[in-house]
Amino acid sequence: MRTKRVRGVRRSSAGLAMMVVLASGCAGPARVQPPPSKTPAAGVTSPPPSSCPAAAGKPVFCLPAEGGQFVVGLPRGHGWERGDWVRLSQEPPGLTAARPVAIAVLVEALADAARVSVLHQTDARLDGAGAGKIGKEERPQLGKHVGRVLKVDGGRVQLGVGKADGAVEGDVYTVRSARDANEIVGRLQVKELGELHAWAVALDGEPAREGQPVVYLRAADEGVLGINAPVSILVVNFDPADEQDTREAKAGRGFAKQLANELGNAAAGLEGLSVRYEGSQRVRVDRSDEEGHAEARAIGKRFGAHIVVWGSMRCDKAGCALPRFTVVEPERLKRAAYRGNEVRGSFDDAGFTLKGARPLEPVALAAAILGSVAYDAQRYADARVYLGKALSQGVLQGEDELRGRHSLAYALYTEGQTVAAREQANVLMKRARTAGAARWEQSGRAELARIDGREGKVDAARAHLGAIRQWSEGAGDEELFGFALHQLAWLEAQQGRVDEARKQYEKSLALRRRIGDVQGEASTLHQLAVLEAQQGRVDEARKQYEKSLALSRRIGNVQGEASTLHNLAVLEAQQGRVDEARKQYEKSLELKRRIGNVQGEASTLHELARLEAQQGRVDEARKQYEKSLELTRRIGDVEGVAATLHQLAGFAAQQGRVDEARKQYKKSLELSRRIGDAQGEAATLHQLAGLEAQQGRVDEALKQYEKSLELNRRIGDMAGELATQINMAVLDFRSGRRNEARRHLEETLERARALRHAEYEVRCLDWLGIFDRDEGKHASARARWTAALALYRGLRMPREVKELEEQLASLPP
Repeated sequence: MRTKRVRGVRRSSAGLAMMVVLASGCAGPARVQPPPSKTPAAGVTSPPPSSCPAAAGKPVFCLPAEGGQFVVGLPRGHGWERGDWVRLSQEPPGLTAARPVAIAVLVEALADAARVSVLHQTDARLDGAGAGKIGKEERPQLGKHVGRVLKVDGGRVQLGVGKADGAVEGDVYTVRSARDANEIVGRLQVKELGELHAWAVALDGEPAREGQPVVYLRAADEGVLGINAPVSILVVNFDPADEQDTREAKAGRGFAKQLANELGNAAAGLEGLSVRYEGSQRVRVDRSDEEGHAEARAIGKRFGAHIVVWGSMRCDKAGCALPRFTVVEPERLKRAAYRGNEVRGSFDDAGFTLKGARPLEPVALAAAILGSVAYDAQRYADARVYLGKALSQGVLQGEDELRGRHSLAYALYTEGQTVAAREQANVLMKRARTAGAARWEQSGRAELARIDGREGKVDAARAHLGAIRQWSEGAGDEELFGFALHQLAWLEAQQGRVDEARKQYEKSLALRRRIGDVQGEASTLHQLAVLEAQQGRVDEARKQYEKSLALSRRIGNVQGEASTLHNLAVLEAQQGRVDEARKQYEKSLELKRRIGNVQGEASTLHELARLEAQQGRVDEARKQYEKSLELTRRIGDVEGVAATLHQLAGFAAQQGRVDEARKQYKKSLELSRRIGDAQGEAATLHQLAGLEAQQGRVDEALKQYEKSLELNRRIGDMAGELATQINMAVLDFRSGRRNEARRHLEETLERARALRHAEYEVRCLDWLGIFDRDEGKHASARARWTAALALYRGLRMPREVKELEEQLASLPP
């Protein structure tokens, strides 16, 4: 989604009011569809470094961050580097020496801190532990749990663990990437033991390389579940939100049965794992989560289950189900981290399936299934967390893993975590290339194009899309070809080449209709509507938006629905229906927050701020703009940052802080030019011209207005053109060119009425009333101002209403 600006004009000669029109979260299809079938996605994401000062010059381990990563405070000049191994030690009371409790790998070294990823830990707490580097030849000192690949000899791999560490023949280890120790790239099984080393053979994955970390997975005598006895998953009925609603109760039973079936299908053939549905039980959700988990554990113990899946049903549709799961006895599964974590999600209308290799561990299985549910329901924050569990445990292999990484990259992108999204897209491309899965490689490239577009890296985005287009044409992949056409059209529109954008969108629309890509069709209709609105064809824009909205609702595309509601709200605001606009914005905001669409949330907050400013609530408007700015900066949305800096500059100008306003406008202008945003550039030139006029530099103001007008005409932005013409007419009037000013303003008034842009219409009427009053035409001034007053009241603009009432009262009878 990109924030597109349409210029508004206040009554003062500075012309400071601005309006933002969303180009929507449909800058591309809500998701590039992966190859047929669905599955989860996710992985460990990297948290930002946090403040963690070293204590008394010694490295100290801080509290855990997200994804199993921690921050170590270090003295300056520490010399630690990425890839170094770190031993973490505690000094429990009564012991004279520190006891090793974990081994970690350094992920990122900073000036006075380092981010590390834990490979293995004992049951001890890690916060406050001492941290020290392990030399290349030094043994890790954590038993058999962590080691390195020492040598590769044909099909045999030598590991740096042996009998002295407690290793046993048959033990299984995961092999981690040398670049990122969180990434599992294969598994090895010990076949021969020496005192200080072992020889192992590969079970699956990439060939092992010297220096790679290996982490203990399970003992030789443990089954595929890592436990000695079967594990049982119990699914109970979902609790209706309204006890009296029989439809909700029925839907809760039906959803639980369907979920039990899907879990059972995914677990089919796995040794020691069973799934069952118990229709006589449910966990009540009208209490705290802690009480809900306690009730689920009690049910699990009564029925001899190890994991209980439960949840709530908020309406009579599957999309309203909120599943959760509770581990009944965490120690039974030897996974303390799985203590009844909550998940939320929903099936789509078609349900879901888990293809390819199935998760082996019961909790990872539950996370994979429920994370897939969350992804299909567009609850991306939940999908990231729970599918991340599945991928981080290495339980998804082959196509499942590729699908998972693609889904994770999109979920992270939608949440605004573009750095992590880019990393996942790159890993997806690499793994797909190794596997010879060309379609998945192009899906990763599509995510990179989306990220580059958001960050204003137009050339990089265009290069990715060109490569996708070339590949999809050769492969006959019409869906991916349609995506490339759509995204290329979006880039053309962003840079003001409207005719070329329209051609590309229409090609994409025809293709998507032909292949039955309903989501893609909705997205392209949305973008065509944006172009229609920009060029003043309001009725046609509304028709296209409504078609897009109907399609999005039909297929349950929440993101598409939210984006289109936002843009329909823009049309309502433009035509003076402020209350209806606010309702639509708030519906859109609710949906965007529900699915974790950070960029969409920032855009809608921006528009709500504009409504607040229009109605004179300046402090509230400023707060909303600052929230929007914080979000756009966080996710690297260059265009959104430029738009909001622009709006905040307007506040500074209104309050007489002209130098500050000029600086903010110039920052906004620089960003708009950097990413080729012609509409944003025109908007800010318009405002800079207003500052020049305010300070009496009329000739300089006219030059800036003319530059803005030229850009608006080039890109076909009629609203922006009208805004600039109004201010140029005012300057002409004040410079003595009164007849010319009146003629231009009356022409602009007619065009504003044709465009049905209430704010520009009222500005024209207001200024024409001023012209009439100054020339002694009091009856005409009264008529113009009376019409303007009605429009100002409809637009909920109290300051303007008060000023105009005073001016009307001052006219001679």
